[in-house]
Amino acid sequence: MELFNMMPHACHVHTATGAVTLESRGEVRLKSMPQLVVGDLRGMPLVPPQAFVGVDESSKGYALFEQVAARGDAVGIIVSAVMAEWLLKHDPRPYHLYAPATGPAHAVRDDKGQIKGCRALEVYR
Repeated sequence: MELFNMMPHACHVHTATGAVTLESRGEVRLKSMPQLVVGDLRGMPLVPPQAFVGVDESSKGYALFEQVAARGDAVGIIVSAVMAEWLLKHDPRPYHLYAPATGPAHAVRDDKGQIKGCRALEVYR
């Protein structure tokens, strides 16, 4: 199966036999509703949770995403977990959908604690 990393950066998956780097093929992102400030907490603005209204057709990589998704279950698409959750609910096409597993069991961190890769991919479909 051909994999397409549609995040804006490379995806580094660390396996028992070495690391696999999946370079970005173009970013696909979600369109979001404006988050209006609803209050503040000790000077910090408070906003409601982010709401998404669709895939941003102007994002770099959108055209490739559409072409790849149309190929169905012959391809796998890697996106962020937030994007995967949205696509799972709103895009019925049968492509395979994955996101980097960045929870405590699978995140690979540098010496400053920042995520630099993962040990697995989460499966969404």
